[in-house]
Amino acid sequence: MANRTRPATVIAETFSLDVADVREYRYQPGQTKQAIYAIGERYFTVSATPPKDKEYSWKQASDQWSAQRHNTILWEAGTEIA
Repeated sequence: MANRTRPATVIAETFSLDVADVREYRYQPGQTKQAIYAIGERYFTVSATPPKDKEYSWKQASDQWSAQRHNTILWEAGTEIA
């Protein structure tokens, strides 16, 4: 069985935050297919592909070190509407 990395772990490593703190930033738990985290005025998620949500313009985050280490991609979006 593969050891799946949780998105909160990748985000916590990227921004030097505690994983438990990042979990508290979960945006509308259960309302989105992918786990999305709101930190400040930015939204983050972790997956091989960007969210299909068209409300925001998703792009690869500039810091991919932790995501690459876990063989995935860190995506971010701002508060600007797509």
